[in-house]
Amino acid sequence: MESFDRKAFELLVALTSRENGLKPIEAIYRIVDELLSETIKRGDIHLACSEGCTHCCHQLVAASDVEWQLIEKYIAEMPVEDRSILLKKMKDGYTRWQDYLSSLPDSRRQSSRQNTELMLEDWYGTYPCPFLNESSCGIYSVRPLLCRAFTSTSKCTSTNNSECVQFRFDFMRFAMDMVFDLQDGKKTIIHPLIHRCGSILTII
Repeated sequence: MESFDRKAFELLVALTSRENGLKPIEAIYRIVDELLSETIKRGDIHLACSEGCTHCCHQLVAASDVEWQLIEKYIAEMPVEDRSILLKKMKDGYTRWQDYLSSLPDSRRQSSRQNTELMLEDWYGTYPCPFLNESSCGIYSVRPLLCRAFTSTSKCTSTNNSECVQFRFDFMRFAMDMVFDLQDGKKTIIHPLIHRCGSILTII
């Protein structure tokens, strides 16, 4: 892993150089996408993931602060018509989310990794991601790492597909550590994506 860590770090530095101009989080995404593509091309594993499959989109995906900032910027710069459609979906989803939170005991509403994981489990398979638009991700290029980390070796037919897992590859876990490192020593809080929708609905 040491050699991989060094290679990934060197690539991260190159991608965030003045010449390439990528933000660190964008560079991390690029690294993950390229490594996954290389893994598939080598024939190390066959993945059944394909355009139009929304199995992973019917769950409560979470994002870190730096990831959400990138999503906010992306949405703010979208064409007006596309943004209006997306914001309506976000508003509908956020309303359902608030109703869900209201049904929880106070202890479960506190922001913590354990509580977030419990909420992810409760929500899984119930509602589609608010960014899902006609079987496509409305923020695909800036989707969180937790979305990118989902892969399946068989066609997904239900929410109980045991072949659909997160962090199948070590480089994805390492990338998640890199995301945490971007917090500049601040406590990293990963909130469910839909939980963050309220902030953008008030500023756009």
